[in-house]
Amino acid sequence: MKPKYAPFFGGLALLAGVCALALRRESHRSTDRRPAPDPRSQALRKTAARLGLGPEFEREAALTLEEIDRAWIERNSDLLAGVDDEEIQRRYEEAKSRARGRIERLLGSDPRHAAFRERLDEWLDELR
Repeated sequence: MKPKYAPFFGGLALLAGVCALALRRESHRSTDRRPAPDPRSQALRKTAARLGLGPEFEREAALTLEEIDRAWIERNSDLLAGVDDEEIQRRYEEAKSRARGRIERLLGSDPRHAAFRERLDEWLDELR
């Protein structure tokens, strides 16, 4: 004579097997996913779209941010080397201004561009 609960437990075993298979498939899918995009790249893309500018803006802005990053690293090295603080800050601000010019050249006289130009330093600092 078969136990009264055998079909119930057999069904649970089948359900557990199906769940395990689904989890295994999901774990394989998660390793196939692409890495999340860089937040800086997303911000550059969104800014370019908002300003109505194309990929050239994204490229120039990325190069500008790299220049500013390098200037910041040089600034920190000079601080450790004991260079005069005012001289360090002056060099950093000059490098940042040169880099900033790359983006300003792409901006037109559109009101949206003018508003962005006014807040460009804040935007650069936020993305750096």
